[in-house]
Amino acid sequence: MFKKILVPLDGSDLAEGILPHVRAMAAVFDATVTLLHVSGVPSQTAVDPLNWQLQKAEAEAYLRAQVDGLEKAGVPVNGRLLEGVVAERIVEYASQQQADLIILNSHGQGGLSEWNVSHIAQKVLQRGVTSIMLVRATQARDALGEAIGYRRVLVPLDGSRRAECVLPAARMLAEEEQAELLLAHVTTRPVIFNRFPATEEERAATGWLIEHNRSAAAGYFRELAAHRLAADVQTALPVGDSVTQALHQLVAEEAVDLVLLSAHGRTAERQWAYGSVAGNFIANGSVPLLIVQDLPQPLSQQPEAAYPRRQPLQGVREKAGTFSNGDGEGV
Repeated sequence: MFKKILVPLDGSDLAEGILPHVRAMAAVFDATVTLLHVSGVPSQTAVDPLNWQLQKAEAEAYLRAQVDGLEKAGVPVNGRLLEGVVAERIVEYASQQQADLIILNSHGQGGLSEWNVSHIAQKVLQRGVTSIMLVRATQARDALGEAIGYRRVLVPLDGSRRAECVLPAARMLAEEEQAELLLAHVTTRPVIFNRFPATEEERAATGWLIEHNRSAAAGYFRELAAHRLAADVQTALPVGDSVTQALHQLVAEEAVDLVLLSAHGRTAERQWAYGSVAGNFIANGSVPLLIVQDLPQPLSQQPEAAYPRRQPLQGVREKAGTFSNGDGEGV
């Protein structure tokens, strides 16, 4: 499903904390990994050539060390060094190389902040160019150097074909990681427009509708487990006023360590990279998040003005090739 994984690294300890997740995902999906380091260009028009060469050498050494580390862990991996506006170059490269999955750390060189996602990660996420895995920086830092396992995976579903695009990934996680899948559907309480307390008839009608929907969802999950997932699964059918609030509560109560969901569900709007549930989990989630992009290249739906072209700087030569390991091979 995910055969080409792109992993941006900025040289920080926080960014490197994502590597255990990279190893895990590469193993689950039998994927090839590309580590991408983008050297941001300075704002001034003139660049000191000596300083630029030193920075380039440092970036190459850093990337070489990270590639070597993953190779020793048995991960098929290569490195790529680019220059330019960081978020823009990440999105461009992912699109050009047709990456299946981008694995991002929520924070990097800028350090942790009051925002749940850094501005660089937010810009990459906003384009929705492909499927995304977002790892929270605090968790990535704590897991640095450790093996990562996904023991309990929450899979929210609304019964739509779009939401079901996550099922192949769910099945592979269950098979390769022996992960326990928790299928969840939130039944929202019907809203009755009434200035006065609900009548007994209205309460009976809403109660019937809630139980009907929960029963239908339970049958749907049984069918998925038997025919689409071929695995034992657990199910959760909470009732609430807010879908996202109920799902966040499940994450906390059920010790979930990965949320797997589709970028859009039943009410998909093609002009947006993410629906309301995926967008909420990006902004407010507390555990690693894997979003399967169900739309083909949402990037093309956005106006060109939102995606400015890079202007070359005086004294800086563009480079867009893999750097060599001395034997003529890209790393």
